[in-house]
Amino acid sequence: MLPLEIQKLMKRKEHSDAAGNIIYNFMVHFHQPYSEIMRIPMPVALEMLKRLDKENKNIEKENKRIKK
Repeated sequence: MLPLEIQKLMKRKEHSDAAGNIIYNFMVHFHQPYSEIMRIPMPVALEMLKRLDKENKNIEKENKRIKK
């Protein structure tokens, strides 16, 4: 059985782009080469992306608070 996060990705219309989006995010945000990205287990990769998303949301929230 696939993890729930992977099942959600596969249900989307653009599921073929999901892997590309994950690889792109790792290259841009984590500065990882393609060869290293392909060695990362999917559950670990998804957890790292969740943390990145959470951190970005916290930064946006803090920026909004500062601007007010």
